[in-house]
Amino acid sequence: MRISKSRQKANACYSADLNLLESDKGFQYLFEQSPHGIGVLTTEGIISKTNPELCRMLGYTKTELEGKHLTTITHVDDIDLSLQNLKKLLNSEADHVTQNKRYYRKDGSVIWAKIVNTALKDDFGRTQYIIGTIEDITQKRINDLTRKIVYNISNAIGTTDSLEELIVIIKDQLSKLIDTTNFYVAIYQPADDSFYLPYYNDIYDDDLNFTSFPADKSISAYVYETKSPLLATPNVMEDLEKKDKIKLIGPASKIWLGIPLIFKENCFGVMAVQSYTDANAFSSVDLELLEHVSQQISISIARKKSEEELNKALASAKQADRVKSAFLSTMSHELRTPLNAVIGFSEILKNESNCPDTKDYADIIYTSGNHLLELVEGLFDITLIETGAVKLKKEQISLHKLLLEINSIITAERARMGINTIDIQLNYNLPEDQLIHTDRTKLKQILINLLKNALKFTKEGHISFGCYFDHNDSKDLLTFFVKDTGIGIPSNKLEYIFDSFNQIDTTHSRNHDGAGIGLSVARQLAELLGGKIWVNSEIGVGSEFIFTIAY
Repeated sequence: MRISKSRQKANACYSADLNLLESDKGFQYLFEQSPHGIGVLTTEGIISKTNPELCRMLGYTKTELEGKHLTTITHVDDIDLSLQNLKKLLNSEADHVTQNKRYYRKDGSVIWAKIVNTALKDDFGRTQYIIGTIEDITQKRINDLTRKIVYNISNAIGTTDSLEELIVIIKDQLSKLIDTTNFYVAIYQPADDSFYLPYYNDIYDDDLNFTSFPADKSISAYVYETKSPLLATPNVMEDLEKKDKIKLIGPASKIWLGIPLIFKENCFGVMAVQSYTDANAFSSVDLELLEHVSQQISISIARKKSEEELNKALASAKQADRVKSAFLSTMSHELRTPLNAVIGFSEILKNESNCPDTKDYADIIYTSGNHLLELVEGLFDITLIETGAVKLKKEQISLHKLLLEINSIITAERARMGINTIDIQLNYNLPEDQLIHTDRTKLKQILINLLKNALKFTKEGHISFGCYFDHNDSKDLLTFFVKDTGIGIPSNKLEYIFDSFNQIDTTHSRNHDGAGIGLSVARQLAELLGGKIWVNSEIGVGSEFIFTIAY
């Protein structure tokens, strides 16, 4: 190949300049002592000169590194961009180019580096060499990616529908830093000393669809028991097996890396990756990385696991509740017919029999039958409400007529219970032609339930009830009250007095009948009518039940 005289002259000038530069003690000191790697490339991409830091960074000696082509130490995914940047410098499209790229070290591990390549040109402006300064940014890159990974994983808790879906996101996020081709999460099941696999991906077992495996001396069990991360080479695994710490089963991996999943100081599982082909797939750097993100991964998996368990429990509870409601509804319906017959015939016996004993027995049957019928009706009401079968039928009603009707009903109930010493007062100061728009039947049921409850727990004194408009409330609400001078309610019972099947006295020797249904029905009906209910009470003084409705 013939080289023009001008090119020969230029090369001679450049070489002389380079030799002069290299002979300069100041340049030589900076080159050798620089905290960044420095390398010189020929126009063909051959490494012609390196400083000690670059050799240390890549794990080569000076003799091993110089003479290599740039592409032999460049990560396969970054080769094309590196060659494009080299071409820009050779074609004088740029004087310098900055790039973040990955290098292979001599031991096969990968580092990230920031490279600034600058063209060294001759007197004619042609690139003769490329000098590059290389800064190891592996840790910075890992820190940045780790923050993003932790952030993305924590966000995934609320955006995923299942534990498996969450773990797939964790796997995908970790794949930005390590090889997750063979990846699994195993959750320990103490009941049968096994590991459950919510997610499992392995090139050898991909078609076997594993869902669990025995914990018995598995390498996962070793990490679970020691609560310590493990980077296991074949030698490490062989040593652990000799010490009877683990028992290896299945295809042998070249390297295995696992971390314990720990939440609130309790280990509940293991996350692991492995490689069957590359003994350098993972390093102590990867171990530290997984340790760093393991806390957020553990928190995310534990929370999603708890969420799934709660959802399953909720679904079971709802199913049980549906079965209970269906049972109560059926039983309530079936019991009412024979009970009505018992009550009806006992009343005939009581009224027509001439035998005193028969009358007494008939009266007991009649009273007990009515009590049982009230219980069945209450069960039927609460079942309908809880299953959503109750529909409102709102209409214009006369508030005055409704309250007078309720007063008559509760007065008759007082007589039936034989407690005529209690005074019943209706306090109503609204116009007699006052109309409201609501469900008449539901409002009547609330008031009667509260008044019957007051009669049950009042031995002497009075019971008053009525209503008024609360003009201090921003909403259009009508307030009703039922006030008694009864036994009162203990303060520690007030918060759940309206819950189903709750009573003030839950002992078998209690003095008052009932199943704790009436107040629960009243609360749920008040809420259906757009209001709420509450109670003020003092032991030995009495109670006042107050509820509102939208009118």
